[in-house]
Amino acid sequence: MEAVYRGKPVTSIAAKAFNNNKNITSLVISENVRTIGKSAFNRCSEMVSITIPESVTSIGEYAFYGCEALSKMTIPASVTAIGDDAFHGCIRLVEVEFPTADGTVELGVQTFMDCRSLVTVTLPEEVKH
Repeated sequence: MEAVYRGKPVTSIAAKAFNNNKNITSLVISENVRTIGKSAFNRCSEMVSITIPESVTSIGEYAFYGCEALSKMTIPASVTAIGDDAFHGCIRLVEVEFPTADGTVELGVQTFMDCRSLVTVTLPEEVKH
């Protein structure tokens, strides 16, 4: 993902920015991005991997809803809030890792609903709901 768009830094991914995009298979989000909006990658069913940088602090509702090919997710320590249903329906998601154990993250309702393959979730020290 480009760090600059039309001469300005990309600091957030808008709601529904890539909604239902079947062409995305892999994505690296730029270091300028602070927020991932509601339904930003909703139903990007071919996306196998995504790299979220330490600059991101929040992941919106339904952000990765229905990303059926996604198999592993690492949530950076900088993320303090994950919206409702953010990973709902990620049926091939096997592992979710929060790399720091000393932070606090607020998880929305049904964050990992219908993640049928989910085996491992490594959570930070404190989780709020």
